[in-house]
Amino acid sequence: MLVPNIVADNFFDDCDDIIKIANSLPYKPDPEGKWPGVRSEPLESVNRVLWTKVCKKVISLMYPTDNYDMSWDGTFTFQKIKMNKKEKEFTEGWVHHDHPYLFTVMIYLSDHTDVGTSIALPKSITSYVKHVPIKNMRNRTGKAPQFREKLLDNNGQFEESIRVNSKKNRVFIFDSSQYHFAHNMVSKQDKGDRLTLVGFFNDLKLGKGMRWGIPEMKKNQEM
Repeated sequence: MLVPNIVADNFFDDCDDIIKIANSLPYKPDPEGKWPGVRSEPLESVNRVLWTKVCKKVISLMYPTDNYDMSWDGTFTFQKIKMNKKEKEFTEGWVHHDHPYLFTVMIYLSDHTDVGTSIALPKSITSYVKHVPIKNMRNRTGKAPQFREKLLDNNGQFEESIRVNSKKNRVFIFDSSQYHFAHNMVSKQDKGDRLTLVGFFNDLKLGKGMRWGIPEMKKNQEM
């Protein structure tokens, strides 16, 4: 793991304007059902100025003194997930990781406070993401055989380690190799769709060479 977990509130100065942009875009589901809900086209394709600003703000949180000299490879999309209160079996997301990305960014944009993201730890060295075709079928069609049993079988291999509650205009940055899941997919609040801006970064580059927080922390053993 290279990237530490970072949580910050009030990410956008003009969050409501960002939401207006999000609501002006068309959305579609993933044809293979890799993720729940619907997503917009990549932000870099539909609003490159906003994409650049978002990337720079994220990187400035991680590298406040070096971010002006950095280049990056990252993508962002808006995502909407319908909060169906009638849903009884899909109460949490599928534990997974975002390999091979370097780090993941979640920016919460809806008013929900109970549909955040949790980091999970494997209970065993043999724990892995399983039953992916069942998960994809459920995302794609709305149903899948023995879905709840497969969800519990997958998620039961992990234990929640860090819980970040959703909050409008909050950003959560974490290493993409970490297992994680939405700790609640069915909000108890009647506030419409769960709206997020989701980002994945493949790389960061700095002319003088990169230093990463976790490895640098591990170097400093003297107390």
